[in-house]
Amino acid sequence: MRHNNLLNVKHGDTMIKQVTIKLGATTPTSKQYESARADIETTYSLPDEIAIDLEKSMDMHSDEMRRAKIMLNQAVRAVKAELEGNLPEPKKEGLNKAEQATLKRLLEKQ
Repeated sequence: MRHNNLLNVKHGDTMIKQVTIKLGATTPTSKQYESARADIETTYSLPDEIAIDLEKSMDMHSDEMRRAKIMLNQAVRAVKAELEGNLPEPKKEGLNKAEQATLKRLLEKQ
């Protein structure tokens, strides 16, 4: 039987409260002798109730690792797109005239 109790912690036992994941990847591009490199770093904190249970901590770590890998894949794709000259379109600020008119009309109906 497994018993977790903070009062039974022996001298020298510690809980991991914060974890930092650092990942990097290099991949070739369409041009010869050129590669794309991306690095990411993410940090997450473990709540006390999860930190004292190793199984829950490992489950949370695997979820965070999955998120970090997704972030790394997105970063590599962005670097490759930039090297190919495909810059992302700038995000537009605010609403255009047609969207403003539609919003005004919808708000007046209420």
